[in-house]
Amino acid sequence: MTRYDSEGLDLSANYQLVRPDGQVRATIYIYPAAPSAAAPTAPAARIRFCREHFEGVENSIRQTYKGADRLDGDPTPVRGGVAPGLAHRSSFRFSADIGRGIERLVSEARLYCFVSGNWLVKYRISASEGMDARGAIESFVRLGPWPGQAPGEIALR
Repeated sequence: MTRYDSEGLDLSANYQLVRPDGQVRATIYIYPAAPSAAAPTAPAARIRFCREHFEGVENSIRQTYKGADRLDGDPTPVRGGVAPGLAHRSSFRFSADIGRGIERLVSEARLYCFVSGNWLVKYRISASEGMDARGAIESFVRLGPWPGQAPGEIALR
């Protein structure tokens, strides 16, 4: 785990799964959207804030991984307690090293906004291209850390 602030409100955790057919690296970030007094409260303002924040996530991926190809993806999976318009997902394909040297990866970014009040939950999950990791990824997102929820069994299989 990495703590980015002294209060322990801005955190990330890394997970890795290695199998013979490839590997998955997942990072989950949980952090407040803004100080309570500054967080938007109107539904339209929250939707706009979330969309703009996610555009920043996508731009960061494009800047970090030059030549990243954006893939058409499935709709953002629903999570309990997240209102419509406050969840985003996109996938990219690029080459990078996530532990075993440079390889082709399929990488997914997900963002859920205003979870349990004022929390943002962001996932960055990268898997070796060609690896069938969809079930492991969906299980991790469903059972993994989530504000206001007791932790489930966190396991990538």
